[in-house]
Amino acid sequence: MKINKIIKCAAVIAGLASITMIVALTMYLRENKSGHTGISPYIALVVFTPSFALGIANIIENQNPWKNPWTGIIPALTGAFGAGFLIYLDKANVLLEYDTWIRRGMQ
Repeated sequence: MKINKIIKCAAVIAGLASITMIVALTMYLRENKSGHTGISPYIALVVFTPSFALGIANIIENQNPWKNPWTGIIPALTGAFGAGFLIYLDKANVLLEYDTWIRRGMQ
């Protein structure tokens, strides 16, 4: 029973971190008009991957995940959305690491 509470708490924290990271990336995109950055945007996977994993673990562990979606469903969705958002930023050439930006012939 104690591990369930730990997973629940960690999932909530990870979900909030994912939401914060998505907001921070969106704000950075509004301010950064160049389309490139000094560090890889994929570093944000450090936040999105645990959020997704803990959300899924909590859904599996919890008997009724719809009772309190903050503990499982929302962390899993924000983790998956954040990872998909990063892939979109890369494939659409919206935000790239500077070296990748140069390699792809951007100016």
